[in-house]
Amino acid sequence: MPSHPEERSLLLAGKTEPVSVHLMQMSAFCRKSGRALLFSCARGGLCGAAVGFFFFLHLGVPKDPEFTGYISGLFVVAGLKFGLCLWAIRDFVFPLVSLVVGLMLTFCKTLSKSAQRERLL
Repeated sequence: MPSHPEERSLLLAGKTEPVSVHLMQMSAFCRKSGRALLFSCARGGLCGAAVGFFFFLHLGVPKDPEFTGYISGLFVVAGLKFGLCLWAIRDFVFPLVSLVVGLMLTFCKTLSKSAQRERLL
C-alpha cells in the first residue's frame, strides 16, 4: 500500500480509468438504443394516426365527439406498440439470428476441415 498521498491518487486514477471508459461505452450504447426506440415508437405512432385518419375518411366521424378522441387514441397507442415490437425485433432478434447463423457457419467450416483431414489420412 503506498504511503504518500500522491501515490494513492495515482493508484486510484489507474483503477478508475477503465471504469470510466466502460461507463462511456455503456452510455453511448444506451443513448443509441434509446434514440432508436424513440424513433421507432414515433414512426409507429404516426403510422397509427395515419391509419386512424384514413379510417375516419372512409367511415366518417362518429356521432359522439368523445368517441372520436377515444378511437384516434386507440390507433395511436396501437401504432406505438407496433413500433415497440419492431424495435425489439430489430435490436434483439436480428442480432441473435446473425449470431446463431455465424456460429453454425463456424461449426460447418470446422466439420469440413476435419473431414478434409480425414480424407488426407
